[in-house]
Amino acid sequence: METNAPVIRIQVLKKASEFESVRAEWERLGRNPEATDFQQFHWNRLAAEVFADREEPHVIIATRGEHAVILPLAIRRNGTAGLLGETLFDYRDLLSSGDPELERTVLAEAAQLNLDLDITALTPAATHRWNMFKLHPFTNAPRIVRANCTAEQLIESHRRLGRHSRRIAKRGAQFKSRNGADREFVRDLYARKATQQDSLFADPVRRDFMERICHEEGNRCRIFTYETADDLVAAALTFQSDHACQFYTIYFDPGWSALSPGQVLLYEASVQVLCDGFDCDFLTGEYPYKTRLANDAVPLMRIQATATEWRDALVARKDIAA
Repeated sequence: METNAPVIRIQVLKKASEFESVRAEWERLGRNPEATDFQQFHWNRLAAEVFADREEPHVIIATRGEHAVILPLAIRRNGTAGLLGETLFDYRDLLSSGDPELERTVLAEAAQLNLDLDITALTPAATHRWNMFKLHPFTNAPRIVRANCTAEQLIESHRRLGRHSRRIAKRGAQFKSRNGADREFVRDLYARKATQQDSLFADPVRRDFMERICHEEGNRCRIFTYETADDLVAAALTFQSDHACQFYTIYFDPGWSALSPGQVLLYEASVQVLCDGFDCDFLTGEYPYKTRLANDAVPLMRIQATATEWRDALVARKDIAA
């Protein structure tokens, strides 16, 4: 006797207020070890709310039986399609329970928008879900892999930074730790970042997003600082995952630049993170202050496809699957 195969069901979310209907499914997929903070439900829900006037949510969910795929798509003001998070999300991807047909289904549904596709910072773990497209090198994400570098080895390799750390302490700056629940501190930190040249955070909407997501993350948002009795010398704002501490924002007071407080704080915070049993993930960009400490780097890829190339890629993938 024949049995009917489960039907593929598609749902599209176009407002942040609609996200709650798929929270349980989204959070289930977000527990996949390959999913990063930037694929988690609360990050995307908040991005859909805060950035709605510059990237319209068009989140596509396909389900079949116990399998599901979520494509957190956004339609940008420039007429391209990308993934939610504006410029503030680093590692991009869809969420999937591992059904390739469902993955193709959400991409085919999105292709009907007839928009060019632009996605940056796909990790190696994500690329197999996007390999129908031509992948271009984007940048690397430096990191310290704890298995290959203990805290003691990092200290031994960077004695000069250790000396700077002691000099900073002699000038009255103490090494401290806060968390994202301190909204006033986070607000002040990003107001200071906004004054830097070409800062992303000159935009008050981005500052609002950071204040709110750090508060939601709470203890998982750990902020290392150098502080005097009345001023902030440097800060390193991080997000803690199961295996790594992601260094998201580095700030330093230019008045202390002779002692390189941003670089030294990154070093001292990295020592602490390694002692706590986590890798250090410096996220996108091979800047010298990151690569100086790193012992590894993750290559990140980019997709730039016209609407026609998108449709052609789907046809080619369907032919291969057949």
